[in-house]
Parts: sequence; structure tokens; C-alpha cells
Amino acid sequence: LVDTCTYRLSRGKKTMKDTGGIASVKVKTQPECEWNATSGADWLIITDGNSGEGSGVISCLVEPNDTYEPRTAISSFAGKAFILKQKGKKTQP
Repeated sequence: LVDTCTYRLSRGKKTMKDTGGIASVKVKTQPECEWNATSGADWLIITDGNSGEGSGVISCLVEPNDTYEPRTAISSFAGKAFILKQKGKKTQP
């Protein structure tokens, strides 16, 4: 068993287009260290990697932003903040 687990994310933030899509983040840690991931918004859906042991990947589906306002989700991935910003639609009717 590992006495001290350290966690590192491949990225701490990402910006996405208003159309949404898939975002992935790698978690790096020691083999026996457990972690989990929680979404910071209902439009950011964790599709794979809700939890794990050792290094792994968290995959998220970002739903389209049908408003003109940008939005931000601050999620917790392996105890670290992951900030996802999404742009709003470009033009108003």
C-alpha cells in the first residue's frame, strides 16, 4: 500500500466551442492510489472514469451551449480542480 498518493492531471483547464463535444483528462498517480471525478455542472457529463485506481483517463461529454452566454464548470478530478469553459453561440438572432 502506498503511504502518500500524489495526483497530477494532464491539463487543469480546457475551452470548448458552443457545439460541445468530448473532453478527456489523464490522471497520473501511483498504482494503488484511488481517485474519483465529480462534474461541476449538469451539462458536463462524465462518461468514463468516474473513479479509478492508479493512472487513468476521465472522459466527459460536453453538451451544446444553446445560449449566447459563455459558461464555466469547475469539476473535481482526483482532488484537483478541472475548469472547463464553453463559449456561447456566436450571433444573436
